[in-house]
Amino acid sequence: MTTRIFTRAMFGAAALFALSAAPATAETLRVEGIRPANDAALIGVNSIAAGRFGGQDGDMFAMMLEDRLREGSFDGQPLWRVLPSTYGREDVDTVMTGYAQADVTYSKEMAKREECVERDERNKCVRKEWTERECRRRTIRMTGEVRFTRYNGALLYRNEAREEQSLVICKGDDAPPSEEGVVRTLANGLSTRLTAPLIPYRQRTDIRVSEQRKGLPKPDQELFKDALRATKREAFQACVIWGEMGGRYPTNSALLFNQGLCRESAGDLAGAEEFYRTALQYNPKERYASEGLSRIASWRRGDAQVAAHFGGE
Repeated sequence: MTTRIFTRAMFGAAALFALSAAPATAETLRVEGIRPANDAALIGVNSIAAGRFGGQDGDMFAMMLEDRLREGSFDGQPLWRVLPSTYGREDVDTVMTGYAQADVTYSKEMAKREECVERDERNKCVRKEWTERECRRRTIRMTGEVRFTRYNGALLYRNEAREEQSLVICKGDDAPPSEEGVVRTLANGLSTRLTAPLIPYRQRTDIRVSEQRKGLPKPDQELFKDALRATKREAFQACVIWGEMGGRYPTNSALLFNQGLCRESAGDLAGAEEFYRTALQYNPKERYASEGLSRIASWRRGDAQVAAHFGGE
């Protein structure tokens, strides 16, 4: 690998701003990219209409799913048009159907509660004890399923999930949440779980730099520590230090990783990938570099999904 020193001349104003304006978080650099949808089934789909939903809670669940899909956007641009179920076949390219049902069960259960066993003359409790009493356990289970199909019957996506809330209720307890309220909470959680895998989004995350200084002469270990401290106030300065050191120690995997992270933070994925791969050549156990390569591969999948989805418009 040809050694390349990290200097201001290599980066445009936007990249420099990204490095210098990131919030000061100890020993980290901020990276940004498009996190791809875990399931690309709806990439390229433009419009969705809600069809029939079965189950006692199907109608409510369908409305929640529609809301989640309407919230799906990328950089402020909606991912899909979510249309009323009355639209004809020629108006939409995908139909959403599904099922939702909540079941409520009660069972007897012994539970301990603290109660007053002695009061003073003013009826103020002066001694409490834990006692066991017969109570009831209320369990509410919600099952939800969603399907997306073409009008020709081709299945694009199917997923189902279950959530439950269980609560022991004893006489004298504060009033528990209503069954209806719990059902709505569970349905809302399920609607998010079932649609989240379909949505790509822009992600910003702070990645920890390598602090490994072993093998460097003591003066350069101190310089390395200066760079670590600089990440808290001006990331660009830290990257300049690591770039200069990398010119003197081109096989040091920690310096190679940190230079790659600097590139990634500045939006140079190709440069970052090169540094990460070189770090692994010299130290195959460099976990941070392996994670960096996986992250870049993910960013690129996200780029491809967004390009494919909006490319035809």
